[in-house]
Amino acid sequence: MPVPCHCQSLSSYRNCLKVQQNQYFRWFLEKNLVISRFVYSKSNGNLKGTMKIRTFICAILAIVCGLTGCSTIVSGLYGIKKIKTVDEKTIVHYSEKYNIPLSDSYELDSSYIGFLNAIDTTRYKVQRQNHYQPLQMLYYDNTGVLKSFQINCYAGGFPNLRWDRNGLLAAFPPKSQAPVDSILSFEKQITFLRLLSQSKKFSADSCDFFVVVYWNRFMGRQSKRMIRFVQDNIKLATPKKVKVIYVNNDNFFSRH
Repeated sequence: MPVPCHCQSLSSYRNCLKVQQNQYFRWFLEKNLVISRFVYSKSNGNLKGTMKIRTFICAILAIVCGLTGCSTIVSGLYGIKKIKTVDEKTIVHYSEKYNIPLSDSYELDSSYIGFLNAIDTTRYKVQRQNHYQPLQMLYYDNTGVLKSFQINCYAGGFPNLRWDRNGLLAAFPPKSQAPVDSILSFEKQITFLRLLSQSKKFSADSCDFFVVVYWNRFMGRQSKRMIRFVQDNIKLATPKKVKVIYVNNDNFFSRH
């Protein structure tokens, strides 16, 4: 089976998904060969019937890849849409669609790119790539220290990202899927939040944990599923007080 894509730039990550999809096709064909051999063994040597089954499956794959190009259908299979700028009305629309409370909905400020570009990549290349991902869950304690870090490129999975791989989200805070680091404290994180018209200000010392969720429209159902996993995980936090901050980054990725 294909392994999760390593964190990298968004374009490289999407290319990795294309490679991963081709690996899944290859894996599927290998499984088809095994199944065909099994069918043949149970069919009293009826090679003709067995080959018809295998040829039919391969033909379907060939037609799909031939008409659309295997490298171009990956976005559709993952539910990924074209990146484009969005206005607040669109953010509100998708916030409601993805069950995000409008009072907890924010937008990532464009100054975040300056922070990322200022990171010393000779020492923190991986960390910079991790914080550049489109889908992120960052769990901070009330001292502002990052305790758990979940990002798309470590999730793996096809055709949906597996946020709950190996039971990571079975406890609160969840086990960290990506390496935690100290380059982006909660205090620094909130400086990159831009208030929307219905966003509510909050006090940084009012909760036991803060969960920052980076989401967007262009990752489609992967955003929606991630948000559902976050909200289910937070139910395990009782009696801890948890504040969830949903940060839309569509415009950030459309410009950088």
